[in-house]
Amino acid sequence: MLESDRVILRNISISDVNDEYYQWLNDPENNSGLAKDHYSIEEIKKYVSEKSIQKDCYFFAIIDKEKQKFIGTVKLDNFDPKAYHMEFGILIGDKNYHGKSYGKEVCTLVLNFAFQTLNLNKVWLAVYENNIAAQKLYKKLGFEVEGIQKKHVVKNNQFFDKILMAIFKDQWIKNKK
Repeated sequence: MLESDRVILRNISISDVNDEYYQWLNDPENNSGLAKDHYSIEEIKKYVSEKSIQKDCYFFAIIDKEKQKFIGTVKLDNFDPKAYHMEFGILIGDKNYHGKSYGKEVCTLVLNFAFQTLNLNKVWLAVYENNIAAQKLYKKLGFEVEGIQKKHVVKNNQFFDKILMAIFKDQWIKNKK
């Protein structure tokens, strides 16, 4: 479990897969950065079940500390044991928490965990070009663009670039000072 001023990150469980989570993943505003446009409840349950028991996957439910409310998910996945890096992903699903720096707070918690506890060398992610808010957040945190896959994804019958970004441990430590 990880904790900050406003959030608790605890291991996600199958009991977190409820109607609200289902609606988050199927909301066009929320899923603009996801691979698919629609997820069934069965697909979500299967995904959470598989990721929950997967070695070297850290999949957390984001909980509003004050209200004890499930507001999203965050994970580190795809561990490379030679290069010591992992893929990062976050979803603040509850729109009442958008634009209030919860994403930054959660990202900071997870990056501290990644670099201090897991001793990773690098954390990387993929963000679609249409997700401007996420790109701004990642840049503020110190992520840099490593590459662009042109017209790599289709959302609403429109092609978008997939932007690969990363931050290294030494950069994260430097930025914190």
